[in-house]
Amino acid sequence: MTILKKSIFFTMIAFIAVMVEIVRPLSAASCCGGGASASLVLPKFATFLFDTSIEHEKYNGYWNSKGEYKKDPPGSDLRQLRLSIGSAYRVHDNIQTFVSIPYVVNINQYTGLKSTTYGAGDITLGFNFELFNDIRCVYRILSLEDIWPATYLGVKAIVPTGISPYDNVPNSFDITGLGFYTFNFSLLLDKTIKSFNISLAGNYSISAQRPVNMEYGRYIEPYYIQPGGKLNLTASTGYTFSFDSMDSITGTLGYGYTKEYYLKINGIENQNSGFLKHNLLVGIAFATADQNNVIKFNNAFNLPFTGWGVNKPATIITTLEYSHVFR
Repeated sequence: MTILKKSIFFTMIAFIAVMVEIVRPLSAASCCGGGASASLVLPKFATFLFDTSIEHEKYNGYWNSKGEYKKDPPGSDLRQLRLSIGSAYRVHDNIQTFVSIPYVVNINQYTGLKSTTYGAGDITLGFNFELFNDIRCVYRILSLEDIWPATYLGVKAIVPTGISPYDNVPNSFDITGLGFYTFNFSLLLDKTIKSFNISLAGNYSISAQRPVNMEYGRYIEPYYIQPGGKLNLTASTGYTFSFDSMDSITGTLGYGYTKEYYLKINGIENQNSGFLKHNLLVGIAFATADQNNVIKFNNAFNLPFTGWGVNKPATIITTLEYSHVFR
């Protein structure tokens, strides 16, 4: 082994050792088909994936523009349920396409106002491109090639099929979608070595400008609005315990960072907009021996302290998910 190769090798080992200590996002996917994934990513060589999930989001106070955490008014209870059906299909050896269709239920009580509304959410569809040709899960590291992670490039579109603030709805408690065509570009690095999994993920969203002449059911003077770009970064690690039957349980820990930049109104940035948020994630997943059936329970939450967010509600998101892989 040359000096250069030795240097690269020990640098990568050090990187992995550090990353094991970093908590992991639950949106990453194991290349072997298990893990605590909440993403529509097919395992290598699989043909089709069916996924269904129920997600419960509980609002738990908010951060103001100074990053100070504030509790909601006494008696407040803000919740949203999201029921989703999705699938992924391999259209080429290294290309897969996916779609997710949500249904949203809002159950809210805030300063005396009670409401329960429901409707379709925003549909998501896109492609994932695999930058590898074989399974990247390894039992032990024997060469530099064994260190290389499963690498995915993704592109997706979010179609505004839900009810947004710019439709005929009385208040923000009734919305089921964002109201914008949004395009997202992502990178996922995922590596499993024996029982340990490490994932890094990042994505950036850009929304198209749209005209507005209504807000919460009231006609207003028309203007153009465009949300700011949104950056998501996540890191995670997990450990898999296998039974004698070869069924397995995977525990996962993760950290996520989200920042949305200033929105524009008629091309001018609104300095009071944008937000920042830190997330912690924990999860557990059960997979059958053939890795074709996976049940996942994930919990993503924010610590209700000053400094953990800016201009954003604090939430607790609990997800129960089932996916089935067809080889």
